[in-house]
Amino acid sequence: TYRLCWCPGIESSSNASMAEGNLTAASSCMRAGQFRVDFGSLDVAGPSPLEQHRTCISGSTCQVDGITGLHLSQDRLIEITGLRIKQDGSGLFDITRAALQVSYHTQTGPFANLEEFNLEPGTTEWQVVFFNMTTAPYYRLVILETTSGWQPKPRELQWYSEEAWVDAIPVNWLSLTSGIPWKTFGSSPVVHGPEKLIDGDADLLTSRWEAIGFPRWHGQWYVSFDFSFGDRVMILDTCGTRGITPRLPEAGSIRRISASGATATFSHAPLSAAGGLYKLCWCARQHYCNTADRYLTTVGSLTLVGPHQKHTRTCISGRTCIIEDLSGQDLSDDNMI
Repeated sequence: TYRLCWCPGIESSSNASMAEGNLTAASSCMRAGQFRVDFGSLDVAGPSPLEQHRTCISGSTCQVDGITGLHLSQDRLIEITGLRIKQDGSGLFDITRAALQVSYHTQTGPFANLEEFNLEPGTTEWQVVFFNMTTAPYYRLVILETTSGWQPKPRELQWYSEEAWVDAIPVNWLSLTSGIPWKTFGSSPVVHGPEKLIDGDADLLTSRWEAIGFPRWHGQWYVSFDFSFGDRVMILDTCGTRGITPRLPEAGSIRRISASGATATFSHAPLSAAGGLYKLCWCARQHYCNTADRYLTTVGSLTLVGPHQKHTRTCISGRTCIIEDLSGQDLSDDNMI
């Protein structure tokens, strides 16, 4: 958080002329000490401080702990490969056919079908649908058909992310929905909005999504989700360049920055890049961090302990051989070949 400080940029030749309103332009506002009026603050979202140095060992997995900053954006759901739905169970308002769609662009589309599937009416058991993983940030569940043609009343929806079912997700991950939520009468009315789908509660009376006001036309009931990625950190020789670092998992992209004080992790594969001193480069989620040149901010450095690459030596079979003058980063006598 920074302060917003004001400097008038004018001065008077004397107090008397100031009183008479005679102000003359001055070459002031050239030094920080001349900005004396504090009139607000400016929050700059991003990593802080910019000297967060870490060390990893080549050939081993790596976890970068404690990346700190202000308003860092966390990942939402990643590696989504399935969903499951609990129905109303009455048969009348149960879904019989639906489609899962994805968008790579915005929360309003364009959407394309990822999977179209059928559901069994008359049961309240979980019904599971698996599909191929994509990198799309926006998902939309479209109800194509119900048993009666009236609005659906599903109780709960859960996503299969990173090989585990997610019991509940925050309401702000719902991006768009169709229909006017049903609201019960009485002194304590209950609103059956789409947030009831993701609250971890499958109670029939108090927790279900029910939209009203539609004719018996299918395809007008949908709910959209924003699973866009959070901030990203990438290991590069120089931040803001297109060249990636060879022999790093996921091209050197640290896939998750969960919050301030975060743990940034690679995949479970070991780092096998050349030993050396690399830059930790940051990209805000709003900048579509799909190429290395979008990682402009240097967070700090990563020291990767290990040998340099492309050592070439020659030995003769049947004779003793000495391999020497190997270079690298922080090598020690305890290292072995």
